Amino acid sequence: MTRKREHGIILEMQNNPPGGFPKPWIIAGYTLLVAAALFVGRIVYEETILTWTNGPQMVGFAMMHGAVPVFLLSGLIGVPGSLLWMIVSLVWLFKKKFGIPPADWAPIISLIILAALLFIPYESWEELAVHVAGPGAHGSEVMLQVAVQGNRRLVTHLLRQGYDVNYEGKGGTTPLSGAAVEGNKEIGGLPYFERGRCESQKPFDRRNPADGCF
Repeated sequence: MTRKREHGIILEMQNNPPGGFPKPWIIAGYTLLVAAALFVGRIVYEETILTWTNGPQMVGFAMMHGAVPVFLLSGLIGVPGSLLWMIVSLVWLFKKKFGIPPADWAPIISLIILAALLFIPYESWEELAVHVAGPGAHGSEVMLQVAVQGNRRLVTHLLRQGYDVNYEGKGGTTPLSGAAVEGNKEIGGLPYFERGRCESQKPFDRRNPADGCF
């Protein structure tokens, strides 16, 4: 810190203000941030709203078949580009001993948040949507899916909402039979499943029903 006298007033001047990233680098970071946000936003949309309105999704399928191409292109450019930008920025930060203005942290923190959202499992988003917005028109399909996945908590919640334990999906699979195929014994042990059908379903061998039922 130095002092300068001007018109009888002593002014304090900072010799070494914190040096941030070059402006073009910050602009590139925000551009990649927008592209990555479009892609991540679309994925989260499929895992929540689209699942609630249309039933369980194969995440990314709708985007690959019929969605606006901008989402796919933004993912192809934004995700790897943001990863590279982050790696270079972190190396740069280390060299600067993390001495950059607070504003320059914004794209870095935002990209970390987007990455965290992208890695949240589909099942967690699905369960959040059910608890926040209700099971919707496809609650039975959701129950079948989560029974196969072994999500005891969500299966119990849906059954308490009155969904049929004997709902048949494609191929005649019921929540109980689907859980049995995957070996999810904790689902078969639920009291609600005492009246569930299992050995008569198509995925099982009638000659060895014990192999497919709990």
